[in-house]
Amino acid sequence: MQIKRFEAASTQEALLKIKSELGSDAVVLSTRKLRSGRVPLFEVTAAVDERPEGQRVKPLSLPAEAAQAAPATEETLASTLRRDVEEIKTLLAETAKRPFPYGEFLEMKEMLDTFFDTMGFQRKEKLSGALLKIYRQMVSIGVSRSRAFLLVSTLNRNLPTGDLQDEEGLCRVAEKLLARSIGLSYRTAERKRICAFVGPTGAGKTTTLAKIAARSALEEKLKVGLITTDTYRIAAVEQLKTYARIMEIPIEVVSDKTAFRRALAKLSDRDLVLVDTPGKSNVEPGYIEKLRDLFHLENPVETNLLLPLTSSQDNLAENLARFKPVGYQSIIFTKLDESRHFGMIYNVIDQERKPVSYVTNGQNVPQDIEKIDAGRLAKIIMTRTLH
Repeated sequence: MQIKRFEAASTQEALLKIKSELGSDAVVLSTRKLRSGRVPLFEVTAAVDERPEGQRVKPLSLPAEAAQAAPATEETLASTLRRDVEEIKTLLAETAKRPFPYGEFLEMKEMLDTFFDTMGFQRKEKLSGALLKIYRQMVSIGVSRSRAFLLVSTLNRNLPTGDLQDEEGLCRVAEKLLARSIGLSYRTAERKRICAFVGPTGAGKTTTLAKIAARSALEEKLKVGLITTDTYRIAAVEQLKTYARIMEIPIEVVSDKTAFRRALAKLSDRDLVLVDTPGKSNVEPGYIEKLRDLFHLENPVETNLLLPLTSSQDNLAENLARFKPVGYQSIIFTKLDESRHFGMIYNVIDQERKPVSYVTNGQNVPQDIEKIDAGRLAKIIMTRTLH
């Protein structure tokens, strides 16, 4: 058996190399991603049975007498079926020993989904090649298929026929359409004096709070105060105390609603009070109810839900539903530097109709944060870049 490794930018390219060098009888043994990013690299290992050069497998033939024999008996058919089943069982046993190439499978599924989408579009309404490219681009960055189709369908029905062939022009118009749609969520945006941050574990609440505190104090010259309710993680409290000491900002550590009220009273002279919260497990009983009760005060609290873009679309939807009872007014997307699926931002906004106050793109305090508006968000989504 001849075994050989191939490296390529995609699994499809690797399969073409395998077929070219080893022939169509080759089988894939394993698939591994060596590098992610804009220029990914895959390693695919394949094998093929070695035969002397020029040798061909001869087709099975029967003697002349057998060729003229009567049709196969039930016993012959049963024997053939048993042999086929045994071959299938052997193939399945060999496959079970190798890791399933999930990356290759998902990539192929994505291609097939997009292909059938395109076929469906052509049945519903005629779309230009440029519009189909924009659709595929949106889906590739995480925009849901239904939302992507709605956008290109809107362009198709409202633009002159000549404009539908200009891909660059269509991208600009699509960006404006996105900005207009996102902008509807900003009508209710209103900054309040008390600003709390909630979200799942690992969303970056403490670091984001420190970035906003630094910018508010150093750039906007506001008097800032900090409160942390995250008494479950000693490291989180110490981290926030360190930031507060460096920025010379007062900080209060509280564990219940009574202490929270006292802390707010102590910080009543502050222009802005930022409140950190723990990110507990989904199964923590009563956690969401405690948060909701904590922020139910005479003074209005602006609650920001932090969502990391490193999560899947399903995970984002789960956290949106989980924190809904808290009554968050705006959203902060974090860890944009670790993802290129910016289209998920549009899915969330279109679903929740909440404004996005900030996006973060790194760990540096206070640099890696950006106050965001609808136009800037649309540009990030369509250009797939933060710059």
